[in-house]
Amino acid sequence: MSEYFQKHSIRTFPAGTVIFKEGDLGFSMFIIQRGQVEITTKVDGQTIILAVLGEGEIFGEMALLGDSHRSASVTAVRNTMCLEINKLLFNKQMESVAPWMKAFFRILVERLKDANKKRRTLTPKDLSRQVVYLVSDFLERVEENKSGQRQIPWLKTVEDIVFLLNLPKEQVEKVMNQLTITELAQSKIVFGNQRVLVSDKMSDLRNFSKFLKKRHFEKMGTSLPEEYVGCSEEEMIFLDFLKELMKNQANATDLHLSDLEVGCQEKFQQPLTIFEHQFKELTDMGILHPRVDSTGDKYYIVDREQMNKRLEKANRISSYKNLENRLG
Repeated sequence: MSEYFQKHSIRTFPAGTVIFKEGDLGFSMFIIQRGQVEITTKVDGQTIILAVLGEGEIFGEMALLGDSHRSASVTAVRNTMCLEINKLLFNKQMESVAPWMKAFFRILVERLKDANKKRRTLTPKDLSRQVVYLVSDFLERVEENKSGQRQIPWLKTVEDIVFLLNLPKEQVEKVMNQLTITELAQSKIVFGNQRVLVSDKMSDLRNFSKFLKKRHFEKMGTSLPEEYVGCSEEEMIFLDFLKELMKNQANATDLHLSDLEVGCQEKFQQPLTIFEHQFKELTDMGILHPRVDSTGDKYYIVDREQMNKRLEKANRISSYKNLENRLG
């Protein structure tokens, strides 16, 4: 490549500059001489960081290998200098390439396109699930110390996850930092000024990571196992209503229909029929058992143990979802 060409193909981009946007027409690729850029795409309205590239790395190459529209957006993270290679020069250089090599390039391009399509199906929340699952798995592989804690080296864990998931280091660290401000893990500095990730709630973290894995496969079309399905908001309201009524009558488990109707009207200013669906569901689950007394009045026997299990599960799943949202 001539000195003249290099001189006139150098582009500089101040930090924060959008070099090109997803969907733009593309006629060139860039080789980073100095600085750093961030590659992003949009999935369901969310911005996903695909990669952070630095000196010596290339971006925009798909525009020269068959795609006329940009498949992602690129933004300069720092002041960046790039060598721009346009389509004219690229095609001229390709004229001297053997036919079998051109065919090889075409195969690579198609595989790269397929990989990009699969990557774009993952949102930031999906990637966070994968990071947490790997952190949990790494912790499982180490022994507990005398204090009942497990710990793994921070830097090595970040590097391993970056390698396994092909994610930017910054994105992995962000999720791990978020995890350490939950009750499931902490970050500590140990001997030698080494940062470690510590958990003394391995059982809770293990169950949470299993939940995240099942949620990931749910998105791929697999039904969520019953143990990970929570209650609807309406069911939670109804269960709390039943608990309140039982408490008001000295924790007796028999609830007369007339008391239920009066209680519903007082609490919700609505007839009991608003919970018709919940009555049927809880009866099918064996939590409510309809009965008729000697006078012909209808009442329900509440299986307190089954109801408490249902509430415990619902609260657990709700806490998992809240944790998941906090992780991003």
